[in-house]
Amino acid sequence: METSCIPLNAEYRCHGLHNSGNSCFLNVSAQFLMAIGPFYHLSQNVQGDYPFLRSILQAYTCQRLLEPSSPFWLITELFLGYTPRAIRQNCAGEFLRFFLGNLDEELKHIRPRQEHDDSFVEAGKRNNSQSVSFRARGQSVLYDILGLCIKNEYKAKGHTSICFQEELVLAVQVEANLTTAISKALAIKTVEDYCIDGIPTTCTVKSQIASFSPFLLIHIQRFTIVNGKVQKISQHVEFPRTFTIPLKFLSPSLKLSTESGHVQPPTYELKGIIEHHGEFANSGHYTAVIHHGNSWILIDDNQTRFITPDSVRSKQAYILLYQQNNKENI
Repeated sequence: METSCIPLNAEYRCHGLHNSGNSCFLNVSAQFLMAIGPFYHLSQNVQGDYPFLRSILQAYTCQRLLEPSSPFWLITELFLGYTPRAIRQNCAGEFLRFFLGNLDEELKHIRPRQEHDDSFVEAGKRNNSQSVSFRARGQSVLYDILGLCIKNEYKAKGHTSICFQEELVLAVQVEANLTTAISKALAIKTVEDYCIDGIPTTCTVKSQIASFSPFLLIHIQRFTIVNGKVQKISQHVEFPRTFTIPLKFLSPSLKLSTESGHVQPPTYELKGIIEHHGEFANSGHYTAVIHHGNSWILIDDNQTRFITPDSVRSKQAYILLYQQNNKENI
């Protein structure tokens, strides 16, 4: 079993990708996958039938993803449910979630996570400890590369339960800025259909970040259903070039570890943006912006050009990719 460190950065040639007809959602997804450095190292010298890992290697080395029988052709067929000879536009966010979920399945055979105890213990306000289990947990090193672990604390009628859930993609609503969007995603909520000993009741849920990874994918949910119709929210969301997760969003144990220096601070640099142009999720066009070397590159299918930092800030972000500062490997 491979256990060596994986570098977080990789040197690769940033290039455009051919649009085979409504395949821009695949192209921008591939640009994000290539920008996550550990994927480059994990995709090298793959032995065996691992189409998702092989498709990442294909993206690094080819400009046409949808060549018949290629890895990307096979996984696109799996995603769509039909042969991708003439495809319809799809949501880049949905495709990325699909891809990452299947990548975790592959990586668990090559780079499974190190064994850990399935429970966490955190001290309460009166030093009463609670042992809790994961509701959902990643199987491979992918979850050490990407995402967050969310601690959800449920309280109802004197009863408290805590569960941890790992997320590869953090979904947030459209707000004036990214910090507000994350704050509202983690805000205390009311759950109406909660059950205690089989009896339905109402509870409150408090969410905090229990752990973070070197890369963050943040999906701004711009599409909503109004009167049975899908509508796009076009409001600009301000996103910073450098982003530090506020300590108030962290669980008590993670906050203590961060303040004491045992855990590296959650400060991130913007790495990439996916932008959707158009009114509907299943139509329009996708472009990507990638920070490569010391430059910002706008990628519109096979067209690439350098843009200024001011141009980056004006983008109407749909999906954001951040990379943690001053961390070299995992």
